[in-house]
Amino acid sequence: MSVVQKCCDCSTVEHKKTVPVCIIVEKVFASCLQKECDPAVVVTLPAGGPFTFVSASFCNGTIDNLIITPIAMTTTARFEFDVEICYSLTLMNPGGMLVTIPNLTLTFHKDIVLYYPETASEFNFNLRVETRSVVLGDPTFTATKITLAIGSYVITKLTACVQLQIPEFGFCPIPHECEEFIPFNPCDEFAESTPPAFFPPQQATVL
Repeated sequence: MSVVQKCCDCSTVEHKKTVPVCIIVEKVFASCLQKECDPAVVVTLPAGGPFTFVSASFCNGTIDNLIITPIAMTTTARFEFDVEICYSLTLMNPGGMLVTIPNLTLTFHKDIVLYYPETASEFNFNLRVETRSVVLGDPTFTATKITLAIGSYVITKLTACVQLQIPEFGFCPIPHECEEFIPFNPCDEFAESTPPAFFPPQQATVL
């Protein structure tokens, strides 16, 4: 069997055959997506206002207060937990300087049902979340507080470490050489420039 495979360096390499190999990976057994929104997140402002909103920076959510309750006569379970999303706000003061409000936390409570098969006690499942959060609309200010709406896409995943057999195409080829960062040097641009006229133009000769 001849197989054309795209390899790690994006070049096309033809392999004559594959070899079955076993690898240990974290497999996703179940997943689901939910959209969460808090329309009125209130944050206390520091001194030095009035401020204008610049940006918000969000970390990936983490799971806290997890409770798993298997549902009788099924291969599912009820998962109750809190998703905590840490974030910071960047504001601008009247002098044009940026001010950061760090260590803020947004919490959403989750109560969902996921696939959860019965398994040996030695086998461990992991519950993970991936989040992407955004500020919705324009925040509003008072003298002491900022109020903003935050929406979060939350993907919950039930995973476990397993051994899988997959076809192997061989080791990846040696990658191309790295591109080195070369800092800008104005002298390099000057070296390629065209010299200006060294003398003023002469007056035209009138015959």
